Amino acid sequence: MANRFKPVVDLNMSLRGAELRVIEIGDRKAYTDDARAKADAQDFPKFVRLQIVEDPSGINTDAEFQVKLRDASNVEIGEQFRLDAGHKKIVGGQLTFWGNKSTYRGRDWIYVNASGKGDHVDDWA
Repeated sequence: MANRFKPVVDLNMSLRGAELRVIEIGDRKAYTDDARAKADAQDFPKFVRLQIVEDPSGINTDAEFQVKLRDASNVEIGEQFRLDAGHKKIVGGQLTFWGNKSTYRGRDWIYVNASGKGDHVDDWA
């Protein structure tokens, strides 16, 4: 059997030039009692919720998304930064996509969500 296709995109490149604002920082908890979920929450113990203040493409302006991080000690709520060379980046930042299937009004639906993760926020040298 062939391997499943797992698209992984560089988070910094996909949002390059975007101005972000930190709106929440918190501790992650495993979403189920599953060992894999617990290991993920232990590996990435923090989350940072970000609002896209300005997207150069105009597509995602005012959108919010969450990134799970290994360390969030160098960001503060209300802080605003640009993802770009000479500004900031999410070190090891990855954007992955995952899908799920559910039933709504008697029909099966497949939906896809994006998930961001990385080590920490730092200067883009």
